[in-house]
Amino acid sequence: MQAENKPIRDWLEDVRRGVVRLPRFQRKESWTHKNVESFLDTVIRHNRPIGVLLVLNVNPDEQPFETRALEGTENNGEICRQHLLDGQQRLTALWKAMNDSYPDRAYFVPFREKDSSYDLNGEIVGKSRKSNAWIGNPVEEQSRGYIPVSLLYPGDTGIKKALNWLNRVAGAKKVSKDALEALIMKLREEVGGRMFPYLALPIETDPDDAIDVFINTNTSFVRLMPYDIAVAQFEADTHESLQKLVDSLAEIIPGIVDLEGEAGIGDLALKIACLQQDFTPTFGNYRELKMARLQDQWEELYKGIKWVVEVLNKEKLWFERHLPSSVPLRVLPALFPYMPRHGDDRAKADRLVRQYLWRAFVTEWYERQANDRLKKDYDALKEALDKKTFKCSPDGENVFSSPLPDEDRLRGEGWPTGRGILKRAILAVCLREGARDVASDREISREEIRKSERRYERQYHHVFPKALLKKKAKKCDPDLALNCMLLEEPTNNAWKDQWPGNYILERIRKSGLEGERANEALRSRLKSHLVPPDLIIDAVEGTGISLAMTYEQFLEQRAKMIAEKIKELCEGNLL
Repeated sequence: MQAENKPIRDWLEDVRRGVVRLPRFQRKESWTHKNVESFLDTVIRHNRPIGVLLVLNVNPDEQPFETRALEGTENNGEICRQHLLDGQQRLTALWKAMNDSYPDRAYFVPFREKDSSYDLNGEIVGKSRKSNAWIGNPVEEQSRGYIPVSLLYPGDTGIKKALNWLNRVAGAKKVSKDALEALIMKLREEVGGRMFPYLALPIETDPDDAIDVFINTNTSFVRLMPYDIAVAQFEADTHESLQKLVDSLAEIIPGIVDLEGEAGIGDLALKIACLQQDFTPTFGNYRELKMARLQDQWEELYKGIKWVVEVLNKEKLWFERHLPSSVPLRVLPALFPYMPRHGDDRAKADRLVRQYLWRAFVTEWYERQANDRLKKDYDALKEALDKKTFKCSPDGENVFSSPLPDEDRLRGEGWPTGRGILKRAILAVCLREGARDVASDREISREEIRKSERRYERQYHHVFPKALLKKKAKKCDPDLALNCMLLEEPTNNAWKDQWPGNYILERIRKSGLEGERANEALRSRLKSHLVPPDLIIDAVEGTGISLAMTYEQFLEQRAKMIAEKIKELCEGNLL
């Protein structure tokens, strides 16, 4: 390697021109705003080491890797001469802060007046654009004692921006333009001339060696994660991009993003690959994967993920927020190659899959040591499918040997938005029954749940309203999974703190149906949530009943209904 120095102004110019680019196996931008603030503070305010970049010098005519521009920059068409192996986060932070291209943040240098001049006044800060409407207004920025970091961008572009900013604030009261200009120009000169050292691998470096160096010498504030290392290793072994394959999963199986989250799909794929190659799916075992084999098995992996999304959707599970456990997302896709495709065997296999799925959701089996335990379950299920027995012995150490929750356990589970497998499972069992809205009669569906990317049409509702219990039955806990149902937003808002019976009787009157048909319609809607209808309809204010006693009876009856449904699901007795 050659150790060299290059000033920040030259690095930023090389980034702008596209002379320095990222090999495609590099991870995406991952720094937090705190990371950015800390690094900018080191660069602008302190004469401290800012680390060493690592680059691979390349022959412009023989690029060893496919590349991409740094985040926030564009490909300007110039020939790439260096691949950035380490330092992406630091160089990206400099580029984006000095070009003011963070969409949600702007970074500032605090200053103060001192003895008819100005000097620095504290650490570099990032301010949210959403909550600070003054960002972008030079007079307001100056009055708060902030100089935008973007004024320090080297070269003519930065000079013009700095002078324009100074001219805008020159008319403000008690502003010494000359003194403020002196401070800004001093900072510009110091920052632009600050040396950013780097190590350069020579042009003749073998690509595989370059990847090994990348893996072993990454020195960023946020170190390489196991997935990042696997991406690089896949590139070395196959000369293809794992990240492209992972991105394609999100594009062609959009449902997996809702269940796993876009950031987790890469790790999901590698955990499935671990099972397929007979490893326990841990981060450490990513390094043991045969990447060429993963490439060959990718089509089966894709089919397996697509299939498990379909399985969960049939069970009316579309979103991570309602998924009791993500473990089946790792196990089932790896089993897909062993699933029969047609006939009676397929029906038996589907029944076994459903048993496994719901046992994973309602038992304590995956509460601890999940990776080791899911490997045991995978092995047991694979054997049952391979030998066509379609049964897993409850005598073995697997999820089928874990006891189902009894009614008392169900009654103790808290509100299903919190952590814990069983509390979400209780809600999931109820959603599976259809969860028809008690006013609109619409059944739960993917489209009916989601209102927009971040809003949901269905809301968590207390069957016995929280405000009502706090007022009339203070010793009763309203925040239990058994007291939850998903309702449309208007229905939830209309129910508010009414007694359950009062609200349901109003719905009966306004249903548009006559006599007993109206009564049966509302009873049917309540049953679709596994809510005992008679008790709810009778819970009317002013009838002299005890709210606390009625609530306890409700919990007891609903626990019984859900326990029976769990048993049907886990024993494969559903038609």
